[in-house]
Amino acid sequence: MTRDPRAFFALDIGAATVSATLVARLAGRWRLLGTLALPAAVGSAVVCRQLVERLIHVDPGMATAIGADAGTLDRIPTVAVRSGIPRRLAVVAASERALAPLRG
Repeated sequence: MTRDPRAFFALDIGAATVSATLVARLAGRWRLLGTLALPAAVGSAVVCRQLVERLIHVDPGMATAIGADAGTLDRIPTVAVRSGIPRRLAVVAASERALAPLRG
């Protein structure tokens, strides 16, 4: 990885899905190159690999320009957020009458 990366992954790792976005600097601007969401069970590495493979298939020149290929996944920086299991649940109702069935 260089000090001035040409691309990065942004990950949102949740309980049900993993969403990944590939962002790269091309022609002096940051651009969204692709995004993908898959079931969380597959893992973030699979989602990132799929994004790079799609980019290579669609535009190999662009993939080369940002230094992305199947063997460079570990060199592309990643920014990730992970959702935790909610600790509390809020139940909101417009009236006491509407709240009664929800309490049950």
